[in-house]
Amino acid sequence: MYEQELARTGDEQTATDAAIRRFGDPESLARELPLAQAAGYRVLRVQPVDMFPHTPHVEAVAVLERVAKRPPASRRKVAASRATRGR
Repeated sequence: MYEQELARTGDEQTATDAAIRRFGDPESLARELPLAQAAGYRVLRVQPVDMFPHTPHVEAVAVLERVAKRPPASRRKVAASRATRGR
């Protein structure tokens, strides 16, 4: 989801600043949170949720915040070229 979001927009600036994600089981939580962190999100809170009482099934809800904000690559190149021209 996180890499797809950036691929869909093509621009890190348009990615959402916060997200609330539901995970259907602990395995998906363990699998997807590292992907979220690699995409620039920080985990603020994780809460287990017992949506199906009297069963072993437990879901989880995570609150994520985007912390890695950088200008698009094209803007970084322009800024770098301006910085070197002044020397």
